[in-house]
Amino acid sequence: MSHGNVIEIVSDSQFDSIIENETCVVKFYADWCPPCRAISPEFTRLSLEYSGGKFLAVNVDQMRSVSRKMNVNAMPTFIFFEKGKEVGRITGADVRSVQNHVRQLFT
Repeated sequence: MSHGNVIEIVSDSQFDSIIENETCVVKFYADWCPPCRAISPEFTRLSLEYSGGKFLAVNVDQMRSVSRKMNVNAMPTFIFFEKGKEVGRITGADVRSVQNHVRQLFT
């Protein structure tokens, strides 16, 4: 399932393959999390504006193994990757920070 250009992660191997080979931003979220729902439309909009980048979404309740591996303890959490290396992290629904990090990553 995807929204805009956001790829929903459904397996550990899919996650590993994409972050190892791409520049991307990953949104860790939960369906029950109001701040996650609030920032979701902006994340989708950014995925359309910066269509050259990869935008991933990880549901922490469905993909617990990925969330644990990435030490995600709060939602939403955004992690920025370049070729497998974490280059930034934002915890919380801070729209401006997410926008700024995305802009820096993909331009």
